[in-house]
Amino acid sequence: MYRFVDRWDECAKSAEKALALIPGSPPSRERAEALAVSAMSAVYADDLAQAMEYARAAVAVAGEVGEPNALVDAHYALTIALVERGHSQQALAVAIENAARCEQNVSAHRTMMAYNGVTTCLSDLGRLDELITFAQRAVDIARSTGLAGIVGTWMAAYWVDSLVMLGRWAEAERVTSDLGDLLDDPAMDGMMARYWGALTRQGRIEEARPHIANVRATLERECWHEDLHWLGAAVVEFDRADRQPNPTVIVDDLLARAKGSPEDTLILVLAGLTALADQRGDLAGGSRSRGEEHLLAAAVRWMERIDALADGGRQPGPETRLFADAAGAQLTRLCGRAEPERWAQLAASSQRIGFPYEEALARFHHGEALLAGVAGRSFEARRAAERELTLARTISADLAAAPLIRRIDELAQRARLSLVPFESPLRQDETPTIQAEYALTPRERAVLELLARGLSNRQIGTELFISTKTASVHVSNILRKLGVSNRVEAAAIAVRRPNLR
Repeated sequence: MYRFVDRWDECAKSAEKALALIPGSPPSRERAEALAVSAMSAVYADDLAQAMEYARAAVAVAGEVGEPNALVDAHYALTIALVERGHSQQALAVAIENAARCEQNVSAHRTMMAYNGVTTCLSDLGRLDELITFAQRAVDIARSTGLAGIVGTWMAAYWVDSLVMLGRWAEAERVTSDLGDLLDDPAMDGMMARYWGALTRQGRIEEARPHIANVRATLERECWHEDLHWLGAAVVEFDRADRQPNPTVIVDDLLARAKGSPEDTLILVLAGLTALADQRGDLAGGSRSRGEEHLLAAAVRWMERIDALADGGRQPGPETRLFADAAGAQLTRLCGRAEPERWAQLAASSQRIGFPYEEALARFHHGEALLAGVAGRSFEARRAAERELTLARTISADLAAAPLIRRIDELAQRARLSLVPFESPLRQDETPTIQAEYALTPRERAVLELLARGLSNRQIGTELFISTKTASVHVSNILRKLGVSNRVEAAAIAVRRPNLR
């Protein structure tokens, strides 16, 4: 139980007591399970050598016993220990074999843990399309058995997070709505952080605001949370979009408080550096010099923290390398240096991995760097910048990333560049109209039908076996998609358009 509420010190002590009480001979399922838990505790204590020792011992004991559930536990622990040691390809082979082991005589919960091992490896390797396939299977198991516990929620969040990173934001929104019963859990705040980031990046500030308010409340409790870095990054990005500068206080605080891997820390530092670099561009007049000095001092502190964590020798995955390069690029922007080649390489890396928003942002800054200084006045530089900004705007329009589109247009206007004309995406103050039946997810159609019958959110939740909060989220999404302001108007449309239900 301790491990699922992030109380790893207590988990380690309990496992240590269990190992002391359970004899090593004859081999037993109980000892194999205690060794597996000890391995996971050692992972979270950053004692990776000890984690590998425990995991291999768990596999050996479970193999002697031959009990399927113990085998799955042991191989899951080995999977995670290998990933943390940087052996993700080897870990993936172990994890896929472990998932296949779950075809029979294995509990639903352990089956989900085995799938979690696969998705963890695929995430580390940057193979998000494959991750989505495994996450979908896991969610099906969670839904069909009802016994998957918190891990079913992890799989739903992995699915949404991967869609967000791949730029499939509309699909992520549909999946989030349809899986509301699984995702309606405060423990998922960290794993859903990038989804709220997508809302921010689309300029949907008011929709993101209540989620960010919940995140702030979590951060202010000063308790340890596995995803503190991700939560902090979501707040920093939101605050910048909401015109609230100076992320140094929250970033410094979380870096001092939070445990976590270099990869997790990098996410927070990248968000902070990006906000600082944006803020530097906003500084003006006599305060500029002193303001820049303050920002640079914060950036140096954060980069030193990243460098210190990177000394562990772990080989980073493609996503981590990309974000590390992005942090370096944002630092050069903060220092006022125009380095077009750095941004060009970052755009190419983002395109290769398949992260479109990161590619659009890098192309925007590439165009910005090309136009800087005397060199930016040349015909070649201007044409190259025009090309990069056109590509950035094309990608941003596909994502409906309205704030980035505005930044691109403002830069093009200042530089008197002519970009390829685009069909304008919806502005934040515009509402969509009904286009087709598929505008609503199956779950939203079910909610709409009950709404049209006059049921309250609480009654809808009871009818569909979901929480009142989840029902409220579905209703809000329905109102937005139908382009109406209240339930009465939505019900009227449902009566006129029965194909929506």
